[in-house]
Amino acid sequence: MTNSAKKVGKERKDMPKINELNNYISTITNNFNNTILKIKDIEYHYYLDKLLTTEFNNLKEKDKELILEELINYYLTEIKNLKSQISLKEISKQVNDIIDFFNFHKDDLKDNIDYCSIIEEAEDIASDLYSKVTNVNDRNIELPIKITFLKSYCISSNIKDNDIIRVLTWIVLKLSVIYHCLPKHTINCSR
Repeated sequence: MTNSAKKVGKERKDMPKINELNNYISTITNNFNNTILKIKDIEYHYYLDKLLTTEFNNLKEKDKELILEELINYYLTEIKNLKSQISLKEISKQVNDIIDFFNFHKDDLKDNIDYCSIIEEAEDIASDLYSKVTNVNDRNIELPIKITFLKSYCISSNIKDNDIIRVLTWIVLKLSVIYHCLPKHTINCSR
């Protein structure tokens, strides 16, 4: 008998008995099945217009802007109060993983140039606000900020007037996700 044949024979003697194997297989199969069912139960698309409430959606633009201004300032203040020294780069994967669950109304096309520019604009502004409120590279911003400031100095002229609310809403989304992914917050985004 060759050495490799002896080795295989020895491994078979050391292997668990058939009942034990079946128990392992059953347990592992159940673990996979239960985990997959949990994953399938997760809602993968959240529409921002549904999160904002019908009442909000029926408000005049100025009233919507006022509410979004308050929300932006709320999250910026909360982030500032954490006194975190975490760079956005350190939590970007967690932030992006969560943000990927969101989009605007289901009829919006993600391939649409306007849709992409709205999100890109909002992402850049939210990241910049985070950097300023956490004093990255000695940059800072006085709180509270005004929507007029964001509209005049931050939001590009490429964004249509009827998309300003979407940009502001996405800024709120990104700031809220950043806040929830920072250490010392009760909801931990780490896996």
